[in-house]
Amino acid sequence: MLNRMPEISVIIPTYHDWNRLILCIEALVKQRIERSSFEVIIVNNDPIDQPPSGFELPPGFQIIEESKPGSYAARNAALKIAQGEVIAFTDADCIPKPDWLVSGLRYLMDGADRVAGRVELFYKNDCLSWTEIYEKAFAFKQHEFAAQGVSATANLITWRKVLDEVGYFNDSLMSCGDFEWNKRATAMGKSMVFGDSCTVLHPARANFPDLKVRCKRITGGVYRNHGIRWTAVLRAPIPPVNKVLGLARDNNLVARERAIAFMVYYNLKFYKLYCILKFWLGIENPNNFKQ
Repeated sequence: MLNRMPEISVIIPTYHDWNRLILCIEALVKQRIERSSFEVIIVNNDPIDQPPSGFELPPGFQIIEESKPGSYAARNAALKIAQGEVIAFTDADCIPKPDWLVSGLRYLMDGADRVAGRVELFYKNDCLSWTEIYEKAFAFKQHEFAAQGVSATANLITWRKVLDEVGYFNDSLMSCGDFEWNKRATAMGKSMVFGDSCTVLHPARANFPDLKVRCKRITGGVYRNHGIRWTAVLRAPIPPVNKVLGLARDNNLVARERAIAFMVYYNLKFYKLYCILKFWLGIENPNNFKQ
């Protein structure tokens, strides 16, 4: 057990998202922890896209550039210069709560190797779109992820020594690199806890085109790594009974929301199939999808 507060490096990749990054920076300035105990490394994943006029960083914050496409390449670039004993990952569109870092440190100092922190969605208004209802039902289930030994990098905190032992992210991946890294860590026996009080806020996707972009990017990553799985293709039209049961048990959803979430999920199953067939036929390149 450490008898002092370890230093922290916060790593944030960004890609054409300066406006939301500003909100993230403002939230980090308000962290309830000694300001000198953490640094923030922001990685611009498109050097051609420079910060807007008037964009300024607080002391202890810096921006570096990584031209290789992909958020995992960006995170690796930051890891090469990070000085902290603890590495805290979040995203440019996230808003960490004031006790995010303090809470994450508490879990680590209690013995955890990795913390999958809570990702709490927020919405444009009280009347949710169908896409937002889908996100409410399925997005960022960090407590379930942690039980499987994985976490989204929207809120992942770990010791630097764990990263050194496990290795960096696979920067050839455009999606799911956070799960791939965590699976390696779990296979090496690195412990994972769910950080219920270690929270960042994340905007729910509000429209279906945004959801389709994410779906195509993830499907492209899976296709690149595994190719076409004909059993999955043949199963695509079959209604996912397990999802129906999961939605029925979700007390955060009312009946109407359960029905809408299922319909959007089922629609996306067919869209994934459409994307896979286009990749297989060579109509689209699965490697061309960025953040």
